[in-house]
Amino acid sequence: MDSLSRIAAALFAFILCTPAVLAKTAQCQGCGDAQMYAMARQFGASSQNHIVWNPANGAIRIYRNYCGSAPNAMNEKDASVGTEIVDVQEAAGAGCTLQTDELSVPAELSAVAADMSQIWHATGGSFKRTVSVVIAHRDFNPPYVGSANRPSAHDFLSDMVLRTQILDLSSTPEIFQTAMPELAGPAVRILANTPSFVLLAQEVVFTITLVFYDGSKITVKSRLGENAVYVDGSAKDSTGHPLPEYNAANRYVGNWYYAPGHASDMSAFIEYMRSLGIRITGTGSGAGVIACTWDPTNGTVCVLPQ
Repeated sequence: MDSLSRIAAALFAFILCTPAVLAKTAQCQGCGDAQMYAMARQFGASSQNHIVWNPANGAIRIYRNYCGSAPNAMNEKDASVGTEIVDVQEAAGAGCTLQTDELSVPAELSAVAADMSQIWHATGGSFKRTVSVVIAHRDFNPPYVGSANRPSAHDFLSDMVLRTQILDLSSTPEIFQTAMPELAGPAVRILANTPSFVLLAQEVVFTITLVFYDGSKITVKSRLGENAVYVDGSAKDSTGHPLPEYNAANRYVGNWYYAPGHASDMSAFIEYMRSLGIRITGTGSGAGVIACTWDPTNGTVCVLPQ
């Protein structure tokens, strides 16, 4: 089962157990109790409860708005009770006298709000963070085990098994524990309470540059609670050259310059292009410009420097 399926299954179970907690959610940054109460009332009478939370300090409240004159208005104030709430505004028509009750907040939802507040402060209020993580000394499944067989960005692009391993790694708090340890704890706790996290309706996104043993790198985007995805076009070798990615049209056009002293980078690039089915001509000198052109007859041809 993938992560999205697990989230859906957990959320479904949560809905069955606590239907009255289903709610519309709003953030009220820096708000006190009176302001949070006022924001909830702006939603008007509804069949849904309303979550209002303050990311600056993690305070969270759940409210129920209803029309006091409606005969079917629910009187139970406990959010954990699964009594159906009717749409009392519609039932009462224009003569609604809005009533607002504050409901109890489940402990796990309160804990997630506190963790989200930590993330809010650590990301400057954006819920986004960009980091660089070196994975040079990490083993992956064969053949990438041991110091002589470390993978590179070239391998990530050409080996789908390795790509899956790295994206799976990037979907866990482990990948950024050393780069942003202040977020590792909150992230682990949030992932253990995914249904509550979903109710807060706030994305947390980490943009992670992964640096391989040879200095080549890729960038992935990791949304908390979802599988990480590769950022297209972000792969670069150790010299900073962008690495072409497989495309069905087999068109790879460009000039790649390798300065003296970067013969190993040039060799890795040549082997990678060959793995894409590109024809390489010339003998090469270990430095200079590799020029790749495309035409409908010959496809892509890369000419090595003389």
